[in-house]
Amino acid sequence: MKTNRKKDRVLKIAAASLLLIEGVAGTGCSTASRLHQRLSKLAAPQTLARSSGGSHATTDSYLSLLEIPEASRQVLAALSPLPKEDAVMFIAPSREPEIELAYRVIATLSWPHEVGALHCGESPALLFKPRAEKKVRWLLLFRIKPSQSSTVAAEIGPHLKLVAAGEDSEWTSYCSR
Repeated sequence: MKTNRKKDRVLKIAAASLLLIEGVAGTGCSTASRLHQRLSKLAAPQTLARSSGGSHATTDSYLSLLEIPEASRQVLAALSPLPKEDAVMFIAPSREPEIELAYRVIATLSWPHEVGALHCGESPALLFKPRAEKKVRWLLLFRIKPSQSSTVAAEIGPHLKLVAAGEDSEWTSYCSR
């Protein structure tokens, strides 16, 4: 296993060196180009792109923890019908980097809606609260069960639910579910 790592590292260094030499020399040397192609195939034999492409390829990969196809489109479909003056609160069980990234991507996709964030964990942390003039009327519950009295407006895969918010603005109550 160590031998393969060393071999990969040497090949990558050789490919990078060749690119540097080609750039400095500024020539279209066909020998250098052929050598570069060979080294590239050795250093990265598989295709590096893992997405099918499209306008939401990057955000879909960032939202992979939702475990649904075309996650960006599904988030857009659920949130775009909401009135623009309504705010949303994203509530998650913890503040892991993947969850933080998902929140930020969802907040970006949700524009012009303001999306607040509450991460539960040991001590609940309100990371962002929408402006006072934006009333939080919707909750995005990530891996948190809605209360029995809640109205689920949309299920965005198995882990994310859009729920109508009640009058209670004590969001930490959702952390105990």
